[in-house]
Amino acid sequence: MYTAGLFILPMQAEFGWSRSELAFGPMVGLIAAFFMPMTGWLTDRVGARRLGMIGLAAMAACYVGLALAPPSNGFFLAMVLVIAVVSPLSSPVSFTRGVLPYFRRNTGAAVAIAMTGISVAGFVLVPLVGLVIADFGWRQAYYALAATLLVLALPIIFAWFSEKPGNDELPAARRGNPLAELNGAARDGRFWIMVVGFGAASLLLGGVLSQTQPLLVSHGLSLLAATALVTAYTVTIGIGRLCAGFMLDRFHPHLVVRVCLLLAALGGLGVALMPDDAPIALIALCIMLIGFGHGAESDFIVFFSVRIFGEKIASTLFGVMAFVISIGMAVGGLIFAQVYDHTGSYRLALGGTAALMAVAAVLIGRLHVTQRT
Repeated sequence: MYTAGLFILPMQAEFGWSRSELAFGPMVGLIAAFFMPMTGWLTDRVGARRLGMIGLAAMAACYVGLALAPPSNGFFLAMVLVIAVVSPLSSPVSFTRGVLPYFRRNTGAAVAIAMTGISVAGFVLVPLVGLVIADFGWRQAYYALAATLLVLALPIIFAWFSEKPGNDELPAARRGNPLAELNGAARDGRFWIMVVGFGAASLLLGGVLSQTQPLLVSHGLSLLAATALVTAYTVTIGIGRLCAGFMLDRFHPHLVVRVCLLLAALGGLGVALMPDDAPIALIALCIMLIGFGHGAESDFIVFFSVRIFGEKIASTLFGVMAFVISIGMAVGGLIFAQVYDHTGSYRLALGGTAALMAVAAVLIGRLHVTQRT
């Protein structure tokens, strides 16, 4: 997802497709969302390690497929469908399951540190992928992504990732029925506050994530400067994850939610209102405020899921919330692309989704949790 926006302009130049047609990240997110709850359920039943390794190997094969893509909408959409099916297997929905049993206290910090790895990968990969695209073309960049998964990610998971001793060996019959307990959670009003709140918040995040480089170029930045700010955006996502995680364990969680999400809303509104010749420092500040909120939101869904509904159905519930967020981010990305195609600007999309982010801050800020023991 972090690098998806880098491929839009070069693929548009080669194939002549519109940005809506090449909104790769949102399309994957929209379809993958439907597989997130199943991934969570599978993780609670069979363990995260097996699913994660299968997912990484399958994603590497998908990147090779994209590198070989002909100028065919049908082939492109088929690859999007395959990626959408396999990508949840190696997502935080599965991997956070390996962290939660070890940290019954300081849940926020533990999850934040674990998920910061995503931002570190984005920080490293975004400039490297940008350079590969600039020097060798977008096809070679997809080959590079496939090699990264096979040479680095997969061996690391194989060698060092494990769930709490004995946890992945529990017979399915002793693990309870996550679907039955999820049905019980759905009767709790807090469940629906999370659904509506996180869904609304994800519209801005999905739009900016999928269109970051084109959005920045539309404000007059060069491709090099825009790529640099995409990197800054991914770094700020990691900072947001760490800060939010530690704050959740030390301050009132509902206040942490409001501050982080309102900062993101402020950043979105700032980009929407600033002129095209605004100083790059001001653009960077607003983009990083959005990135900070993006990183914080990923902590919030794990933290509130575990603290409100318990660890037994953590992955299943996380899968449901990831489904909601993925739908929101995909819709947000498509909204941004469509608004640009029809108006030649992202301003309307930024302003509307920033307002919804503020609404989400108020809604999720109403959640109150108890301390784990």
